[in-house]
Amino acid sequence: LLTGAHSFIAKHLTKNLLDMGVQVKGLSRELLYDRNNLSKYLMEFNPEIIIHLATYGNMYNQKDEDEIIKANIQGLWNMLMSSKDIPYKGFINFSTSSTLLPYETFYSASKRAGEGLVHAFVNKYDKPVVNVLPFSIYGPGDNPAHFIPAIIEAFKKNKEVKVSQGYHDWTHVSDLVSAIIIVIENIKVLKGMDIQIGTGYSLSNYAVVSILREMLGKPGNIKRVDSLREYDSENWVADSHVLKKLGWKPEISLEKGLEKLIYG
Repeated sequence: LLTGAHSFIAKHLTKNLLDMGVQVKGLSRELLYDRNNLSKYLMEFNPEIIIHLATYGNMYNQKDEDEIIKANIQGLWNMLMSSKDIPYKGFINFSTSSTLLPYETFYSASKRAGEGLVHAFVNKYDKPVVNVLPFSIYGPGDNPAHFIPAIIEAFKKNKEVKVSQGYHDWTHVSDLVSAIIIVIENIKVLKGMDIQIGTGYSLSNYAVVSILREMLGKPGNIKRVDSLREYDSENWVADSHVLKKLGWKPEISLEKGLEKLIYG
């Protein structure tokens, strides 16, 4: 069972699971906030794995602070409590690497609170629940407003685009999906943990622009500016040693991932 099933990441994860022969169902946002009907639905479906992706506030235009709290705290709490009596094999809560940054936003604060709820829930009910913290995920079908697709589009159409020096651990969505499969397979061992998912390497936005400039053979209409976001950090990089000990490793380099996006 997936919440937030229409998201970029969820679509890739769903396709992979279906290809593996796994039955996958999505859950509407409306049902997420209706505790009574949510409990009934979960009991009837009786999922073996719950993947909670539903979120709000991670896009620049998502500014409704009440909705941030409602989606990222109340929505998670409803899922945890409504599924408490179901003998599922695992519950994966999608948090964010933003909770690791020193600059707090309402989004990162709400996600950090969600991580805390998972810890307390595991302590009290001994259920196999984990938090996963993806870093900067990119790939086919990504939101066009995100940095990499926006830069590629700007290069192709020679549109001016503002770029600041921010650093990111760019992780291809297929590597994220393979990491989630590893988490599912090892859920008992990972119970109650916060699992970072990333390559372990960071690049500046300027470095990404340079790679694309060389690939596309165009100078691009790039305007360098000061930091566009208060929470940008030069140390935004994953520590994925837990997953790597379980046999996971990222397979797609940024250069290879960008080539796939440009040339298919």
